[in-house]
Amino acid sequence: MHQNILPLLDSLLKIPSISSDIAELEKIITFVEEYFSENSDATIKKYTFNEKPSIIVQNFEWFEADIILNWHLDVVPASEENQFEPYEQDGKIFARGSGDMKSGVALMMVLMKEVLENNFTDKKICLMITTDEEIWGQDGVKKLAELWYTARECVLIPDSGSVTEITIAEKWIVDIDVEI
Repeated sequence: MHQNILPLLDSLLKIPSISSDIAELEKIITFVEEYFSENSDATIKKYTFNEKPSIIVQNFEWFEADIILNWHLDVVPASEENQFEPYEQDGKIFARGSGDMKSGVALMMVLMKEVLENNFTDKKICLMITTDEEIWGQDGVKKLAELWYTARECVLIPDSGSVTEITIAEKWIVDIDVEI
């Protein structure tokens, strides 16, 4: 399986999907869509809210999954353009977004493709990929949840906390007006 991950990761890392670059965000979501497009068992849905594209790939139809795997492909701006050229050093891959979180997306894409190709239907699995996490997720996860995407068992968002522990918490934005 890992032989499929590295070329996929390389392709994802080369797309400079900075949160403010709408064209590159569209490009990377289209790349994900094309990756899964040959599988007839995949339910693929693309959404765009306030110009921020997201994609859902799942092994079932409708909205209620057993498990949602939530990842993002947007990155913070790079100080140098060559930060989108991946390189290996000491057995590690370096480039903008390699740790947060394109390596995880590549892994989940390969795993989801195996779920679909092996016709695994014991669990309803939803791979949810957004492009606005670095700017608070208001037009990605929040909007998708408002569309009724829910999970009966688990929502995995592996983007904070320790690498050796599962953090069970949430963060959200509360907008308030104060008048004096």
